[in-house]
Amino acid sequence: MATGRPLVASSLGPGPAVVEDGVSGLLCDPHDPSEVARSIIELLSDEQLRSRLSSAARTDAVEKFSVEHLAVVNERWFESIIERYAGRS
Repeated sequence: MATGRPLVASSLGPGPAVVEDGVSGLLCDPHDPSEVARSIIELLSDEQLRSRLSSAARTDAVEKFSVEHLAVVNERWFESIIERYAGRS
């Protein structure tokens, strides 16, 4: 994603948390070889789709996974934990 390349990712596990299907990549069932192949063929045969997904993937990677963004997200998470448990012994 960070390199601005189109990608096919697993619809299982963390894939859907990272890739928005049809927007920043294509999700498919990794246990279904024909579905994986269809997704790859779709990318290889559609230049406009590759370009659109590549651009969105790069934007997502920069915005959602930069060190600066993740530092803010983690800081907020830690603050919420501190607030939740403040005053408990």
